Amino acid sequence: MRNTRYIYCQVQGKGGAGKSFLTYLLGLKYCLDESTLFIDADFNSKTSSTQNLRFIPPKNKIERVVFFNILDEQKNIERKLFVKMLNRFGEKNFTFDRVFIDFGTLESDQFLELFISLFQPGELHQLEKELNLKFIFQVVIAGNTNFLACMSYLEKVQQIFGEHHDIIVYPNLEKFNQSDKQLEHIKSYAQRFKLPCKPFGDFGNGSETENDVRLMMQQGKALDDFPDMITQWTVEQEIQKL
Repeated sequence: MRNTRYIYCQVQGKGGAGKSFLTYLLGLKYCLDESTLFIDADFNSKTSSTQNLRFIPPKNKIERVVFFNILDEQKNIERKLFVKMLNRFGEKNFTFDRVFIDFGTLESDQFLELFISLFQPGELHQLEKELNLKFIFQVVIAGNTNFLACMSYLEKVQQIFGEHHDIIVYPNLEKFNQSDKQLEHIKSYAQRFKLPCKPFGDFGNGSETENDVRLMMQQGKALDDFPDMITQWTVEQEIQKL
C-alpha cells in the first residue's frame, strides 16, 4: 500500500490576509522537493500560478505549479469538480506525496459552504480513508481591522473540520502592527483547541528586507535570486518555522 498523501489547504475568507504570501514562502521551502505539487485555486487572481511560483521547476516535464478551477458559472464550488480533484490525488499514477492548495478568498468561503450544504458531517474524513489522503487546513490570520473577520473564519473551520482534521493557525505578522493583544488571543485560542500556531512573515514591518521579499515574490524569484546574503539568510530562517 502506498504512503499517505498530504493535502495542505491555505484558506481564509478575508481578502488580503496573506494566503499567497504563505504559499510563496512554502514554495521557497519545497522548491527542490519533487514530491511536492502546488495548486492555484484562486480564480480571480491566479497569482501563485502566473506570478509568485514561477521559479519552481517541473518534475520530469510535469509542471509542479498548476491552476485548477473548482468554481461553476455561478462562482460556487462545484461538488463534482472538487471530488474530481480529490480522486486525482488518490490515483496510483499521481506522482506527488504533498500538495499545497492556495484557495482564493471566494473559494475559501465557498469551501465552507460546500461542507455545510452538500456534504454530510465527516464525509471528507471518509473520503480521506478511501483515497489514503490526509487534509491539513492552514488558516491564515491577519490582525488590526481584519482580525475579527479572520478569527470568525477560523472558528467556522474549527467547528466544521476540527473533529477529524488537523488545523494549523498561521498569524501573518506583517499584518499585526502593534497588535500584541490580538496575537495573544490567537495563541490562547490555538492552545485551547490544541492547534499548532506558526507565526510567519516576521521581516520587520516596512523594512528593506520586507520590501525585498515582496519584490522577489512579485517577480517569481527563487531564494538564490535574492539581492544579498543577509536577506537570503533571514528568509531561510523564516521558512524553517513553517
